[in-house]
Amino acid sequence: MPAATGLAFDDHPGFHRVALATGGAATVGAAAAALGPATIAGVPGSVVGALVGIAAGLSWAERPTSALRMGARLCAIAAGVGAASVAGSWALTPLALAAVLIIGAPRARLAWAAPIAALAAAAAVWAADRVLGAAALASWSAPAIDAASGLFLGCIAAGALAGRHLAVQVDPILAAWRALPPLVGEPKALAERGLAIWHDTQTMRADDRALVAGGLTTLFAVAAKASTAPAIDAASIDVRIAELDLRIAACTDAIAAAQFKDARAALADQQRYAASVAASRERIVARMHHCVATLETFRLACAHADASAAAREAADARTAVAVLADLSDGLSEAARATDAPADEPSALPAAAS
Repeated sequence: MPAATGLAFDDHPGFHRVALATGGAATVGAAAAALGPATIAGVPGSVVGALVGIAAGLSWAERPTSALRMGARLCAIAAGVGAASVAGSWALTPLALAAVLIIGAPRARLAWAAPIAALAAAAAVWAADRVLGAAALASWSAPAIDAASGLFLGCIAAGALAGRHLAVQVDPILAAWRALPPLVGEPKALAERGLAIWHDTQTMRADDRALVAGGLTTLFAVAAKASTAPAIDAASIDVRIAELDLRIAACTDAIAAAQFKDARAALADQQRYAASVAASRERIVARMHHCVATLETFRLACAHADASAAAREAADARTAVAVLADLSDGLSEAARATDAPADEPSALPAAAS
């Protein structure tokens, strides 16, 4: 069975835009840095150029663009370079890159976007350092080496931006299915059939799928109530009535006989109530069958692009679900009444019709 929760990747065009802009701007920034000093406050100029390029490219590609975010990123770079200068090691530079990547990330996704950005920043700066010190590239020109280091740094940083587009999605029907108590009998079989219908709705339109989801949510709720509602032992009531009939027939005391008759009348009320509850349960199961069959027909109509049939079955499905919900409310009342004291027959309401 598929997981009730999963990861989804949204805004593909947006990610492609910022990734290409980030990687390209890092490469250009690192190459342009070769025209200036080799180091800036102890940090290789190509790395600083790549960071500035990333900040500029990312800020340009984001929608909507924001000068405030651009300024915040440049401040983070300046702070990181300054911290590296004070510490005497440019190993602190990844902190500046991580800040650049985190700024602008959706707040709801910071929980995973921030650690991804931090790990990617460390890997990106390490890769840039390896390129700058690679003996195999000693014959290259300085701008070419700087551009190569910026390309590695920018590509890894661009990959980290994927964390901004990851979203946790919850499948409401699978979550509702897994939250169900143990089911028995026909309610279990019908709920399983409903789950199978849901697995076949992946290609349906969002509105049509929402209709199926609403119907299945009600179906599952009713199946849970039908499986967990306490049963009434009608056979034991019949036995007790038969025993009281014998006691009444054999009783010689008028007062005792009157008490036995009152007890028998209370059991007779329970007997009638048990019969009405059994009928109510049967109606609920029948309506569950109708609901499942209607949802199946609706799905088939949608799958075959039969608009008129789909509209007709959608209306029928809404009606079936509404009636099923009403019957479910009646079952809930019956369950509460079953828990009432046996000597209070007036507490038993009419069963669901």
